[in-house]
Formats: sequence, C-alpha cells, structure tokens
Amino acid sequence: MNKLTKLIALFSLVALAAGAASVAYADVFAYKRGTGIYKAWYDSSVASYGYTGKFDWARSKWAGVSSKVSIGYQSTNDSTTDEYYVGTSSTAGLLGLTSPYVRHWYGNSYQDPDTGNWDYCVVSLYDNNLDAAGLKTDTNIKNTATHEVGHSIGLAHTTSSGNKAASIMTAGDDAAKDRSITTPSTYDTSNVTSKWGS
Repeated sequence: MNKLTKLIALFSLVALAAGAASVAYADVFAYKRGTGIYKAWYDSSVASYGYTGKFDWARSKWAGVSSKVSIGYQSTNDSTTDEYYVGTSSTAGLLGLTSPYVRHWYGNSYQDPDTGNWDYCVVSLYDNNLDAAGLKTDTNIKNTATHEVGHSIGLAHTTSSGNKAASIMTAGDDAAKDRSITTPSTYDTSNVTSKWGS
C-alpha cells in the first residue's frame, strides 16, 4: 500500500468515525429552547387529577444529567415557565403531548422543534386515554410524564432500534415501547448531554 493509498484510507476512517460520532445520539430535535434551565408551572388540573407527584417525578428524572439542564417549579405562570396540564383528549390513544411555543409581543405561536428554537412548552397528559388504555397506574403515568418532559428539553422519539427497549423516549405506539420504565436510559441521558453539554 503506497503513502497516498494509506492517507486516503486513514482519511476515510477519520471521516467515518466523525460521522458515526455525530449520529451516535441523533434522537434530538434540530433546535432547542433558549435555555435548559427553567421552571414549570402546574395548572390546577394537575392536582385535581392527582398528577402532581407524577410531574414532580418526571422533572426530577432529568435533573443532574447536565449542568445546563434543570427544571424547577414555580407557583405562578409567567413568561419564563413551561405549563403543565392534565385533561382529556378526543384523539383516541393520545396519552400526552408536548407543544413548543415562541413568545412574541403580539402573542405566542407554535414552533416546530425541527425548524426553529422555542421559548417554552405546554406539556399535557390525557387522563381519559390513559384510563381507556388500562394505563392509569403510577408506573405508566410516570413513564408518560417523564417522556413528555423529555420532549420539552429537546429530545425526539428514539429511532435507534438497539436502544428502543430501554429508552423512555421510545414513541408510545412503537412495539418496542416498555411502559414499565420510569427513568431515562443511558442512551436518553447521552442525548441530553450531546445536545446541551455535560
């Protein structure tokens, strides 16, 4: 093998390794919120449905993963907070939903997390659908709440087949989804640090 061939082979290996590193933890949205350190406000529906402890659990499970990610609690709703709700949905099978928004002087607008940064999220859990699916248990609600809060810090659904079984971020309709999981996996936390830093 001559020097040029060796150089090309080495360059190819370096490029391949760099490409692999950039997609090793790829299940994140293309954009993110302005800061990973923020607070959440709970609508009265959270307590009335009995989900306060579930959302507290979900916020705490993402704590300590990165020094740049922390979700506190705030008793008043203002322009700095995420909003948490529990209610019902007419969309069958929809257990939870996280919607990112951008604040403007003239009002707020939905922001696709793959096309731009956002300021805050509305995180909702749907009690009627959890109940209808036989999933209204402590473990299943914690799974759903932690999953939805994961979206609020910029994580997308897990697409890596080798990581789906252990990931809290696996989509609810995926056959690999394990609803007994209530904490982020190593893959999930690696996604957080790849997006925000350690």
